[in-house]
Parts: sequence; structure tokens; C-alpha cells
Amino acid sequence: MSEAQGEKFILPKEDPKRLEENWRRGLWYLIGELANFINRKPDICYQLYYDFFGATMDYFNLWQNSEELQKMKSRIFTGGAVLQNEAAGITPELVRLQPMKGMKVLEIGGPFAQVFHLLGAEEAMAIDPFIEKWPYSPKRDGYLAIPKRFDPNNPPKAIKEKLFDLVFSRQVLAMGSGFVDLREISDERVLNFFSACGKLTKSGGLNIHNGDLIEERYRGEEESGLQRIATIPVINTTTVIFKKI
Repeated sequence: MSEAQGEKFILPKEDPKRLEENWRRGLWYLIGELANFINRKPDICYQLYYDFFGATMDYFNLWQNSEELQKMKSRIFTGGAVLQNEAAGITPELVRLQPMKGMKVLEIGGPFAQVFHLLGAEEAMAIDPFIEKWPYSPKRDGYLAIPKRFDPNNPPKAIKEKLFDLVFSRQVLAMGSGFVDLREISDERVLNFFSACGKLTKSGGLNIHNGDLIEERYRGEEESGLQRIATIPVINTTTVIFKKI
């Protein structure tokens, strides 16, 4: 993301609960249709990221990148919920508009970086030992899948030499995720994760993470350089948004 784009970071005025409701009503089926572009089959795994997509678009103020995107935002979030038929019509337009153009994103544990790449991200990396379960054959360069588990103390060279606008994870910091050994849950282990994420994030960039251990264990804003700016209640869990300071 260019310096000019980074300066457009904003804090939405809406209450977090209201934000989540708007994202769910407007984006749930839209994310499903974006996943169809990638996998050509239904996969609810992608749809669960509706809050990550909504937060990225709102907090980076990406809807303001063009007049067409502004009109699309109004179409999506004004009136009733966007259902599947309408979402199927909106999705090709959204792909054409490339709202994530210029962004560099890293996902730890999951396939959603593929959607950001589809929507124009300059670089999109996904590290997950099972990433091959979600095949993606992009038509341009800039996407990298790393089929291994993320080690905060020793990130792969392809990752640790980069700085990202956005670093995110869904349910990595949750009981039983695989990253967290149930025998070794500790504040230090969680802090190591956030410290690694902070080092990989550009100044002014965002981290978006979801998982019950964030609220229970994370106390390291000073060490990681990640300042909590929003806590969003979502389906059966919580998504927390951080800004790199």
C-alpha cells in the first residue's frame, strides 16, 4: 500500500456491535461468491471471514478509493441483507474494481489471503500446514502459499524479510487450534505470537485476530507495538483489531 493510501486509515464511528451486524448482513453471501471464484465450490470457511473483510475495507477506508466503490458500499449496506442472488451479481464488479490494489497481506492459518489477492492485493501470503486443502490458481503473480505451521520464533525467510499492511489470523489463538499446545498455554506464548506479528507489520498497518486466548492472555501492547483499537463481537467469539504504532 502506498504512503498516500496508508494515510487514509480511519476509525469508523459506528459502534462495534453495529459494525458487525452491517458486515454480516451485507457481506456473508458476497464472501461466499468470492470463494466460488477461487474454488468453484461452496466453503463456509471463507464466509466466516466476513468481519475481516469488512474491517479491512472500513478501517483502511478502501470504499473511498473510487466513486464506483462508494456506490457499491451504499448498495451493499443500505436496506435489507444482501442475499445470494444479489451477491452473485455484485461479486464480478467487486473483482473488477480491485479494492485491495497495492496492499501487502499475510494470513497465519487459513485460506482467506487468496480472496485479498483476488481483489488486487500486490502481495498475499498464507502460511498454514494444510493450505493445500484450499487450491488457488491465480492469474497473476503475488500470491504465495507456505505449507507449514507458523513459528513466531523463526518465521520462514519469505515472510520475515517483508513488512505487511495487514497481518491476520482466525482461530489460531483459540483452544485446540494446533498452534496452541493445550499443555503449554501461557501469556508468554501468546505474547511471542503478537511480537512476531508486530515485527511483520508496517507502521500504521493493521492486525486482525480472532480467538478466545486474546482476551484471556494478551497483555503485550508495549512489547509488540500493536495497539488495540477495536473489539468486535462476532458469532460465538471475538475479533480484535490492532494498529501498529
